[in-house]
Amino acid sequence: MEPDSAVINAAVYRAYKSIQNSISSFQDALSKGQLSTLPLREMQSIPVEISYLDTKYQFKAQLKAPDAMSLMINDQTIDVKFREQADGSLYVAYGDEAHQLFGR
Repeated sequence: MEPDSAVINAAVYRAYKSIQNSISSFQDALSKGQLSTLPLREMQSIPVEISYLDTKYQFKAQLKAPDAMSLMINDQTIDVKFREQADGSLYVAYGDEAHQLFGR
């Protein structure tokens, strides 16, 4: 079964937040003089689990560029472009769809 837009959007948002947390951890460590690249290595394959309508989806997210990631599920890859907006929302585009996401 192919995930619908709500599932993909939730996976993108969670992956984006995880990436932002890893970058923040790396910057904090650098500011303390620590040179560990572990937070950056963790961004190479980010597991994202979404439950929607009694179905559990297991994604892997990979950051491809500062504004792009790939989501993998089963043998399908979804290339996603994203940009954080001034209001804190996340603009995402994949395939022929574009969405503005708001989350907590």
